[in-house]
Amino acid sequence: MKTNLNWDAVLNGEMEGTSSLVDKNAISSWKSTDAGKYDWNSGTWPGFDGAKWVAASRALTAYYLDPRNFMDESYIFQFLLHNYNPEEQTAEGLSSVLKGTFMESATASTVEESTAFQEEGSVAASAEDSFSPVSGDNVIVSAAGPGEFVSGGSGSGENTGGDTVKRSGIDYTGILMKAAETTKQNPYVLAAMILQEQGKGTSGSVSGASGFYNYFNIGAYAANGMGAVERGLWYAGQSGSYGRPWNSHEKSILGGAQFFAENYLNAGQNTLYLKKWNVQGANLYKHQYMTNVQGAAEEGAKLAKAYTSEMRQKALVFNIPIYENMPAERAAIPTGTGSPNNRLTSLSISGYNLSPSFSGENENYSISLSNGTKSLDIAATAVDGKAQIKGNGNQSVEGRDSVVITVKAENGSEKNYTIKLNYGGATANQTSSGSGGNESGVEIIEVGKAPLS
Repeated sequence: MKTNLNWDAVLNGEMEGTSSLVDKNAISSWKSTDAGKYDWNSGTWPGFDGAKWVAASRALTAYYLDPRNFMDESYIFQFLLHNYNPEEQTAEGLSSVLKGTFMESATASTVEESTAFQEEGSVAASAEDSFSPVSGDNVIVSAAGPGEFVSGGSGSGENTGGDTVKRSGIDYTGILMKAAETTKQNPYVLAAMILQEQGKGTSGSVSGASGFYNYFNIGAYAANGMGAVERGLWYAGQSGSYGRPWNSHEKSILGGAQFFAENYLNAGQNTLYLKKWNVQGANLYKHQYMTNVQGAAEEGAKLAKAYTSEMRQKALVFNIPIYENMPAERAAIPTGTGSPNNRLTSLSISGYNLSPSFSGENENYSISLSNGTKSLDIAATAVDGKAQIKGNGNQSVEGRDSVVITVKAENGSEKNYTIKLNYGGATANQTSSGSGGNESGVEIIEVGKAPLS
């Protein structure tokens, strides 16, 4: 797929606003320090779409945006076209995607537990699972929904055997196959999307909204005083399009599938990658299904499990974007840890006034001092207690026209504050000791002497 788009322009577009988010517990190099996305004064990342999600760094966004990082037998499935093919997309194949999840068939001994699980809370929003950042090549660390590492096996499609009943009496396989036939979408893709949103299926209902379901988390974002989970269930409970209210599991899945067919598949966003990174059509870098920067890759790995070795011998069509002026080397995943905060919260020089007044963002200052000044007492305090400061304390200024205070953050990044030294003047609280006489035109009278006549 030739996009005819410049790589840097695409990356800039995806960095606009809060289109790309990552779990707040990710390592520091995965999180953005751009304006409005990091608070340098407190050393914290503000949450977007709920407190759990913060802005992803440019380096991490580039890694997941670069198709060359995912050309293996598992993650390549994020580029698979979503066309419906009933001869190849079967209930047996779908069971490979659902195996080991809350939508898998359960043995009779687990039915009672499963029923209680479903009654406890509707499936509505991303599960709050643990997050464990890992560095390395082609590592997919889940943040939305699953909260677990995605293994990229091919999937055998074999079940464990034995007499089984559907968990809580819900025939997820049947519902998903019906949704696929109705909306002409790959049922394996629909299953992968639900698993990405719901993870272990443990997200709970919100008081007053119990009994409504939103498997795809449509409309689930923080707005109008509601959190993402609450708003998602509110949306599901409204009467309107896509068969709402979604007061049953089947209505939620069928309605959600219809929503994606009409709003994404028909708009040319016919792969998991294009649902996350809209690099086609007239609405570039907008109209994107998910903000999780890792979402498309994670869903692709889940989707891969449905395709057995035999199925992979048949023709599969992958739509892989090609960008103009891409770097020769594929984007690397960032691995840096530690606080990025290399700013000062205060800077002063005993007996002198900085010009302009100190601000942590400003790096350049000046002072006026008398000729012959030999040293300055410089006091500096970093925002982050783990940062290192050099150039503070008593500093010799003989033969120098400036002094530099360097702040080294925990992650190794440095910021220099430069103070220019202007000799021969006097500050507001420092009188010049020069003997050049009065230059103001005002007569100076020494004590005990009469004025000149």
